[in-house]
Amino acid sequence: LLTLPSMIFTLHHTRKNQRKLDSVAAIEQRHATVLREGIKLQVSPVELVPGDIIQVQESITMPCDAVLLEGFAVVNESILTGESVPITKTSLPHSLHQFSFERDKSHTLFGGTCVVRAKGTSEPPQAIVLRTGFNTLKGSLIRAILFPTRSRFAFYKEAFYLVSVLFLLLVTFTLISFISLKITYGGWIAIIRSMQMLTIGIPALPTVLLTGIVISLERLEKKYILCLSPQHINAAGKVDLIAFDKTGTLTEVGLKLAGVVPAKKKALRTKINPDSQIGRLMAVCHELHFEASDGTGDTLEEEMFMRSGWKVVPNTLGNFEYQKQELEVIKVFPFSPSLQRMSCIVHSKSESTTSLFIKGAPETIARYCRVDSLPNNFESVLREYTTAGFRILAMAERDLQQINYSELNREELEIEMNFLGLLVFENPIKPQSSPIIQELRSVGIGVRMLTGDDPFTASYVASLIGMIDYDSQIIYCDFNTAQNNLVYTKFLFPSSTESTSAQSNRAEDEVPLLSNVSQDTALLAEDRNNFLCVTGRALRYLFEEAKDKADIKTILERTIVFARLDPDQKAYVISRLQRDAGYAVAMVGDGANDCKALRAADVGLSLSEAEASVAAPFTSQTTNITAVKLLLIEGRAALVTSFDAFRYGVIFTLIQTASMILLFLQDTDLTDWQYLMADLFISYPIPSIIALTMSAETLSKGKPLISLASAEFLMYVISHSLLIFFSQFFTLNILKYQKFYEPCLSLDPESPIYNTGCHSNSSLFYLSAGQYVLISFIAYKSEPYKKPIWTNIWFLIYVTMMSSFYVYMFFGENERLLEFFEIINLPSEWRIVLLALLFGYILASMLIQKSCLVKSSESKRKQEKPLSSHD
Repeated sequence: LLTLPSMIFTLHHTRKNQRKLDSVAAIEQRHATVLREGIKLQVSPVELVPGDIIQVQESITMPCDAVLLEGFAVVNESILTGESVPITKTSLPHSLHQFSFERDKSHTLFGGTCVVRAKGTSEPPQAIVLRTGFNTLKGSLIRAILFPTRSRFAFYKEAFYLVSVLFLLLVTFTLISFISLKITYGGWIAIIRSMQMLTIGIPALPTVLLTGIVISLERLEKKYILCLSPQHINAAGKVDLIAFDKTGTLTEVGLKLAGVVPAKKKALRTKINPDSQIGRLMAVCHELHFEASDGTGDTLEEEMFMRSGWKVVPNTLGNFEYQKQELEVIKVFPFSPSLQRMSCIVHSKSESTTSLFIKGAPETIARYCRVDSLPNNFESVLREYTTAGFRILAMAERDLQQINYSELNREELEIEMNFLGLLVFENPIKPQSSPIIQELRSVGIGVRMLTGDDPFTASYVASLIGMIDYDSQIIYCDFNTAQNNLVYTKFLFPSSTESTSAQSNRAEDEVPLLSNVSQDTALLAEDRNNFLCVTGRALRYLFEEAKDKADIKTILERTIVFARLDPDQKAYVISRLQRDAGYAVAMVGDGANDCKALRAADVGLSLSEAEASVAAPFTSQTTNITAVKLLLIEGRAALVTSFDAFRYGVIFTLIQTASMILLFLQDTDLTDWQYLMADLFISYPIPSIIALTMSAETLSKGKPLISLASAEFLMYVISHSLLIFFSQFFTLNILKYQKFYEPCLSLDPESPIYNTGCHSNSSLFYLSAGQYVLISFIAYKSEPYKKPIWTNIWFLIYVTMMSSFYVYMFFGENERLLEFFEIINLPSEWRIVLLALLFGYILASMLIQKSCLVKSSESKRKQEKPLSSHD
């Protein structure tokens, strides 16, 4: 009866969450078309095995991981990445390289993804099955949800240890009781009576803790935040640093083309000549999927193609026309985050020429260009636009007219390129980004940016949204591959009143290269206003050279922007922040390149419009970082609720244990109905109803420093233990000196049944009942992470009902009710004494609570992790 309501409540929500996970994990296809020994068969998806050749048809959900052997396919990977933008997959090229899922993912169709379009040479394109079931990428993510790795969150481990200690104490009291009773009553009577001690515990605690989490789940769903991993809710309450992706998270997903900067020019041109090489590159160098004349895919490429002036030729796989000219895309080398570029081979039918076009990160493209094609002012012009917050792509081309390109691989083709110029994009910042970032910083939560974008662009965006103060000194750290060392460059944020040339010059002051990383970190430590912006190339070198753990911690604390990171490097940064700096890290991204970091963080939040995604434990359908604030607020509330519920459960157990031990010494015990009254109507309902207290509306400064192994909590438990035993022992001792007092005697020395109808039993029942109810107001100190307890109307109603019942029983003199609970009618003067003793207990409890809170606040000031000064 005690746990039945919670079991039903929890079972309903567990089943609801399980169905949500089942819908994500389910294979929707009833059959798959497979070619075995040249025969086309229809088989169940569960019968597929690696090596099978399957047909990829439109509108199907892939039942396995497979690599395309011919044609192309456009797929929606939102179930895996959280991104709803369709991705184009091309056939696997002939290569001597061993197949790699990471390198060749642009040719791989992953299980669970929806095929929007598929086209082969004649029939639907064919693919070879590589992985099935839990071995697929989707299966591994589902497995990670079902069987999560050991959490860094210590609350449940500490709870287990503390409950174990309480159980050992009960076993000790049981043995003492057995030895004492055996002397008087013999063996089997002593065993039966002493074993009752083991029935005391915290029976409702597991269900109460789970109820609090379920309530938090409900509140998050109402805020459009879905959760596939409930154990992460409490972990969200411990977060003290948040890492953000930039594009699509802090800034809008869509980009607007501001213009182009042709080679050996500096001025931005807003008008593009479609017949120029730049115009042609913009028309063909992309991975868009075309339905009729509209291209869908990456928003950057959509904007680029729209501004090119070219149109797709109807009923073709990749032909584009402008006036009387027509370009045919022969081969596409897709974009890869690790390569930071994409390219394509294009044939001009009107001019009978063949060219290779390439676009990507400026530093990357520059390495593949001829030195004589790069303008002398390449670095300064690039710096000018990146420091002004623009997103830049570089363009280049190579004439393949005299080259047998069909026999060359990608690496052999993408050399000796001719630099064409820069594509300059504007990336508007989401209006919610700046207020949320500033609020997070104001309450002491650290913020970092992890992006694949240019370091100067990222640093400028970080300054606009308040992640970095405008008067801060940013030191840009990159790795010089030629000299095999680190290069430092000072970056001063441009003033809006400065000319662009002045802005460029301000960012070119180089910091003298020091002899080792220890001296570099010493330079940072000299001025608390110095911060680092580190690129992915410099990252591992920086950590490998920093042998001293203090140096590593300094680097992590003072680096605000991590730029030019690939997906693996993002996850690497998260792990170093956790391991070396000791942060509880949350990662916020929009999927795709952020998936590994989202899974590596203590709390991962994916901003996605997808209804369900396994990209992260949490998915927000509101695609801005307001969801971060809501998640932290609810996480802190859930954590405080769990802690308070555990604290109340411990105090409840101590009160009941004290009553049983003292009554055993009086040769009596509480009756079954007295036990049920406390367990059924107090121990479970009160903490469960208190969990309904609404979370705070705003973030408060400082995270809840909650630990069941802390000195403050242990002092609280020990102090209350002594107070409870003393109050009940003192009550019984005063009772013995009352004229009406009659000691309790066993009805039969041979019977295990106690004589419960006595003054000692009735007095401790009333005193403990008052302690159960009144301690609920004292044990719960949830502010400022939750609203005050008096705002919980259901709690006030229930406590009023229970208090009224006990008061009626205490003063009402209802003989039938007293007889039912086996309580004797106490004299009026003794009732007044009991009320005075209860009042004294409450005052002492409040003093203990206040003393522990003072200790906790002092400890909080000492233990709170010092973030960088800008935080």
